[in-house]
Amino acid sequence: MREKDRLEKFILDHRDAFDEERPSFKLWADIEKGMKKKNRQKILSWQWSIAASLLLVVGMFLGMLVYPRIYEYRQLQALNQSEEFDGMTGYFNGEIESLFVELKDDEQKTALKEELDVIDNQINKLKLDLIHAPKNSKELIFQAIIESYETKVNLLETAINRKKEVKKINNEIHNI
Repeated sequence: MREKDRLEKFILDHRDAFDEERPSFKLWADIEKGMKKKNRQKILSWQWSIAASLLLVVGMFLGMLVYPRIYEYRQLQALNQSEEFDGMTGYFNGEIESLFVELKDDEQKTALKEELDVIDNQINKLKLDLIHAPKNSKELIFQAIIESYETKVNLLETAINRKKEVKKINNEIHNI
């Protein structure tokens, strides 16, 4: 407490000296200028905050509108691809079945059935790959599946043509 009393006494004794000192007008002008800049910066930062918030809200709104459409588009695309795939599979299976019926020889059917089963296993593996493949490689896998079906058809057509040739040769031999 003693120091406080001494400070008070000093201030009271020299009060006139303290009152005489006044800051210059330039100092007040500089202080005022600094305050205006701070206010302006606060206003600008406040405006930027509002603009960023509005941009965020608009972005979220657009995202909510667009995302379901993208999801629907992907589902529709998968459905179309599935329908194309089912149509292609049905076509090739019908062709293979009709060609397989033309073969009447059980021995030849058994040998071909084993070959066709190997190709079917490859097709099934490709179908699994198609499900889990990235979008850019799906077309290649789809092409590989088509080529596998074409191989099955070509194999059966070759067997039928050979059977016809053998039958033709046998007929010529019997006619001689």
